[in-house]
Order: sequence, then structure tokens, then C-alpha cells
Amino acid sequence: MRKLHYLLFAMIMGLAVSFTSCSSDDDSPIDPTPKIPVANKTIADILALVDGDVAVKITEDIIFEGTVVSNQLESNNFYRVIYVQNGETAIKISCTKASAGDHYYESFKMGDKIIFKAKDSYVANYKGTITLGESEAVGDDARYLVTSYTDEKLREIATKGNEPTAITPKIITIGDLTDAMVGTLVKIENIQFMTDFVGSKLGVAMKSEEADWSNYNRSLIQKNRKTIVLRTSKSASFAEANIAEESGSITAILGKYGSTYQLYLRKAEELSLTANRFDLEVIPNSFENPFTAEQAIATNSGDQVWVKGYIVGVLSGTGSGAFEAPFTVHTNLLIASDANETDVAKCLSVQLPTGKVRTDINIKDNAVNHKKEVLLRGNLEAYYGQPGIKSVDAYKLGEETFIPIKAEGFFVEQFNGDLGEFTQFSVSGDQVWAHNSGAAKMSGYSSGATFANEDWLISPKVSLVGKTAAKLIAVYKASLYGAEWSTCSIVVSTDYDGNTANIATATWTALEGFNGVDGGYKVELPAGFQGKEIYYAFKYTCNAEKSVNWQIQETSITE
Repeated sequence: MRKLHYLLFAMIMGLAVSFTSCSSDDDSPIDPTPKIPVANKTIADILALVDGDVAVKITEDIIFEGTVVSNQLESNNFYRVIYVQNGETAIKISCTKASAGDHYYESFKMGDKIIFKAKDSYVANYKGTITLGESEAVGDDARYLVTSYTDEKLREIATKGNEPTAITPKIITIGDLTDAMVGTLVKIENIQFMTDFVGSKLGVAMKSEEADWSNYNRSLIQKNRKTIVLRTSKSASFAEANIAEESGSITAILGKYGSTYQLYLRKAEELSLTANRFDLEVIPNSFENPFTAEQAIATNSGDQVWVKGYIVGVLSGTGSGAFEAPFTVHTNLLIASDANETDVAKCLSVQLPTGKVRTDINIKDNAVNHKKEVLLRGNLEAYYGQPGIKSVDAYKLGEETFIPIKAEGFFVEQFNGDLGEFTQFSVSGDQVWAHNSGAAKMSGYSSGATFANEDWLISPKVSLVGKTAAKLIAVYKASLYGAEWSTCSIVVSTDYDGNTANIATATWTALEGFNGVDGGYKVELPAGFQGKEIYYAFKYTCNAEKSVNWQIQETSITE
């Protein structure tokens, strides 16, 4: 037995020696923690490489770090992208899903530290947002400038840091926004949704929108009428959230597409609307101080308002527009604060009424007006299901200004319901001056035929005693139908006694400069009529072949 014990002991010692001989003083224990790269550059260094709207390859051995400020799994509102922020700069990383299993980009939670090896990647300014991708986009995808990282590549170059770090949002106003903030986490206080969106849902189509859109825009506004778009995916976890009328604050990622700043919400609780709705500031409005298209969209109420914007296209249907010539619509326009705007939601829809305004500024017949700045006067109200301006009656386009004359002064006749204080008198023909659709109307055409006529519409006596610069105003519409405009005239008399039997014996002076078919007429009366009592009349004549259709909408005498 003793020999057996010795033999076993020897065998054990021999094994021990053999194991010890396999080790070396140079060997070190295995560290189960992956080695984390060390950053040698910042996000700002990456942004500095961007050169216009082309993809730039990163050839340096650049490693940057930052804090993840968005996550797809937590909101479903950041499809295939990660926003990473470092200080006051940020960048968007474009990603793709894994072919199977978990998607690596979704593993980066908000607040996680990320260390990124950027060498051989490409960076570009895509539609206003600096974006990092795996390679330069080509072919049908060239418009995106860079391609998304494959899941495999992202696992190779992106590493999660050890210590999560929360980013404190920068508190700003809409007016403070700059391109340098794009991609960063911001907070805007004292904000509310525009009235048109109250009661709708963040990511569900309204009646004016298509149900199959991927994203939906909802506009927020501050007291000073500055607005910004909140863009929400229809797949977002909060897409069904109702839009409240109250005011409050929003914390979100600032984005940009083209010229439009946008907000991307990370979670529902970062939209906090609990305060009473506020009134918007009253902005003085005039020809000299018009609303911008953006302000008009935000206001969308008010009569006889002046609005300034660029003609960018036409409405082709509810919620859709055409922005490139040739244009096939002449009844409306889209104007915007940016001459290159192509987002209908950022445009003010313009109804062009029949007449001079439509004739002069529509872009179907006047293609040269496309992208020109225009000043319009009309009533702000919804048109085609979106903020608009209707009943446009005045404009300034280039060097041409058209502002229709309005009756005003110490004597005014607007023909409300009848001919008012005016008297009609027919010298010849059966057709006479009569009230029609809010105006005094005369035409020699009746029942399919034209008849010769001479007809007068005569004012009551108007005293100009004590007046030295009295002016006559006439607002009218006229259709010539091949007739001569000279068959219509405005005449004035100081010796007419008010008895229509004496029209032929009274002295009547035709006013000069009365030769415009559209709009109106305003002229200072000749010196011989100043300080006296006068009558004036609208004199109409036509032959049996052609006749003018003349409608006097209102008339007045003013100083």
C-alpha cells in the first residue's frame, strides 16, 4: 500500500510540473472587457470636412466620441438613424438593419456614450443635415449623397462607452435657430400648436392628407408668430397622441430639410402642454409692412391683409402642388417665404379671382412670374384645406403695382340693393340702367340681340362749396364684347337743374383720362367745378351691333 501511495504522489507532482512548464513570464491574464478606442477628434472636426452638397471621404484616422440623443426602439420615430451630440454640435449617422437578429444601431440608448472610428467613411450635407455614411451614394441613390452603414460595418467601427451621459437640452426660441444646432437636443418653451392642428393626431392623416404618407407635419407657433414643424412618423409610438390646444414646451431633436427647420420628438412626455393657450402678438400690417408668407400661414385670419412671398408654384389638388413649369393651373398660386420652397405645407395657397389680378400674375399664362416676389392683398382664410388668402384684389409684382380704387369721401354711393340716390334716364332704346348683383348695370344686349341705346345714370346734387381739390371716384367692371370703350363716359355739369327733361340743354363736360376697362377711376375735378354745386352722370351709348356691359359698383366724391 505504501508503495502505491508513493506512486500516486509522484504522478501528481509530475503533472503539476508539466502544467507549470507550459506557462511563461510574458503571458498575461485574459481581460473580459473589450478595449475601448480613444477619441482623437471631435464631431466639430468632422463637420469641418463638409464641402457643399458633395460626399467627402474621411482619409484621416479619426476617432470621435459623443452622446446618443435618439433611439429607434424607444420611440420608433428615428428610422435607421442615430443622432450623436458632443457639446453643442451633432451629427446624424445613417444605418441599416441587420439581415437577421438584433439591429446593432438600436442597441445604442439615449444617453449612451458612443466611440466611432470614422476613417474611410463619407460625410455630406444632405438637405441641411450633416450625415455620416459608409460610402458615397451612386446610381438611383446618388441624391442621398452617402449610403447607410451595414450592420456588420457598424459593429466594427462603433463602440459603446462605459459611462452613460445625459445631454441637457439647450433652451431656445424659434427665432434663435441656426444651422449649427441641427442634430442637437433643444427645448422650446412658450409654444402651442397652430389652430388648424388642434384636435388632430401627431402621426395620423388629417382629412387634407393621404393615409399612406410615412410622416406628418404639425406646426407649432410662439407668441411672436414664429413657427416650426414637428415631424412625426406614422409608426411612432406616440403617433396616435391627440394634439391639445394648451401651450407649454417641447424637447426634441432639431432637424432640417432644405430650408425648413423641423423637430423630431423622442418620447411623448417631452411634449408638455399644460398652460392656457396664449394670444398671438398683433403685428401691424400695411403695404409698407406686410406679413411674410410664414406669418400669414401662422395667422390665417384677417381681412384686407397684405402678404409678401415668392411665387413658387400652384395647387394641383388638396395637399399637393406643382413647382416646376409648365404650369396648367391659372386659378391659384402657392407663395412661400423661400423662393425655392417645394413643401406645400410651408406655402400659402392663393385664390386668384377672375379679373385683372388673375390675368396679370397667374403663372400658367405668365411663366416669367415664377419665383418672383409678390405682394398681395386679400382675406386670410383656409383655401383647399390649408392656410390661404382669398378675395385678392391688389398686388405689387416687380415694378407694377395694382391697387383698386375704393369709394370714400363726403359723398358715397355703393348701390346696396337699388340705385340709391342716382336717377336713371333713357334717351333712346328699351334697355335702361338697373340694379344687378350689387351694382348699377347697363348693357344694350338683351335676349340674344344688341340694341342701340343712350342711357344716363345721374347723381343727386353734390355741393363742392368750400372745396378746392375735390376728386371723383368710380369703381366699376366692364366687358367690351368688341365695342369701343369710348362709348362710355363720365360727365359733369354745373347748370343741370335735376330735371331729366333738361339733360339735353344742360352743359356737360366729359372727364379726361377715363379710359381703363378694369378697376376704377379717380380724378381731381377741373378747377371750374371746385367750390360749386354739381351733378355728374355715367353716360352710356351703343349701336345695334356691339355694346359694352358696364357695371358701376360704387362711386364717391372726396377731397
